[in-house]
Amino acid sequence: MRQFQSSIDFLHPEKKQKLKEAIASYANYEWKIPTAKEELLAFLMQKGKICKMRNELRVLSILEQNLKNLQKALKEHGIPSALLGPWKSSTCSQYYCLKLKVETIYGRSINSPAKWSSV
Repeated sequence: MRQFQSSIDFLHPEKKQKLKEAIASYANYEWKIPTAKEELLAFLMQKGKICKMRNELRVLSILEQNLKNLQKALKEHGIPSALLGPWKSSTCSQYYCLKLKVETIYGRSINSPAKWSSV
């Protein structure tokens, strides 16, 4: 739509305004990955989901580049991860998964008796 706006555009003012509103209404799915370790771990807890059975944290995204950038930031802090996908959802949309072991992040298992109040 932006390419259409820059190359063709509308002459009619109402149609021009509606095109601007339509472009502004699109969601931005690109993530801004924090660089500090504490902020990065908070970001992981916000975006990810813990699978207690496998003792891992999974982060899903429809954009592979989001997970590649997150994986790069984790690698800078010495946290290993695995990028999986592409997979298809039940609605046939494509998504990717970044998998991390919880013990590599926090130094203990999710099933350990220590309280997780600090997480």
